[in-house]
Amino acid sequence: MMLRSMLLVVMTASLVGTQALAWDGTNTTSGSSIEIERGQLVRSGRTMEV
Repeated sequence: MMLRSMLLVVMTASLVGTQALAWDGTNTTSGSSIEIERGQLVRSGRTMEV
């Protein structure tokens, strides 16, 4: 029973921890910071390197 509870806690924490609320990065051309917050529209035509 204890093992099952611990497994449930670990699974819940791993799922909740993977949700991104924003994306941060750097523009490689200008060196400026980029932040895409939740709810912002990302348009096609630009390339993002991961």
